[in-house]
Amino acid sequence: EPLRQLQDPIVSIDQIFDLIIPVEYLSDGRVKADFTGLGDVLTSIARSGDRLAIWTDFTPQALSPVPYLDNSLRRNQPPISYKAWEDLVYQTARYVLVEKKMQVAYWPVWNEPDLGMFWDVDHRRYTHGAMTARNPELWNPSRIRQAASGQLNEVARLIEYMKLYEVTARAIKRVDPDARVGGPNPSSFNKRWLTTFLNHSKEQNLPVDFITWHYPAYPEEHKKNVQWLRTWAV
Repeated sequence: EPLRQLQDPIVSIDQIFDLIIPVEYLSDGRVKADFTGLGDVLTSIARSGDRLAIWTDFTPQALSPVPYLDNSLRRNQPPISYKAWEDLVYQTARYVLVEKKMQVAYWPVWNEPDLGMFWDVDHRRYTHGAMTARNPELWNPSRIRQAASGQLNEVARLIEYMKLYEVTARAIKRVDPDARVGGPNPSSFNKRWLTTFLNHSKEQNLPVDFITWHYPAYPEEHKKNVQWLRTWAV
């Protein structure tokens, strides 16, 4: 009822995998998902007539490389199989758009991947030998990687995020070519993440229907950021 009092609201659903959608990773590489809980949520939202924004995050336990860790730590890792992740996103989008016939305004990909606490990627697979570095600007030991970025770790997160974005966007567009998919959702107006995201998407011909970031700041600063983005992205 409160939603009906708002003018054209968009209801955002986050952290859907495991918490709303139980996920199994089968021995043949396929993914099995139970959408019963999500269906109940969608039915409630449908009564209000509002549109949705569905965030595709975080890694379900079945696809986590560290399923034995506690909930928050095991879910901030890249999936062990991007093929399985793509299949999971496809099934989710198909259930929402085709079976439930819901209107989804936006499909943002992940949450604040510029932070290790949400997207913990070990740089060593990309930066051979960097584990011996001791410059804190380049690398932070694993024990504090959650708290501090380090430039090499950030490069790894960017590379891995673009892999995730590509397969996620591809899965959603397979269901509905007109669906609006975007990112990269950094924790602030992070120009390095935004420009890298746009550059890579352009070079690889990836769909980008909108740009997102968190904490828009004060109105005047927000206007400057939006203008910078519009000018840069032309």
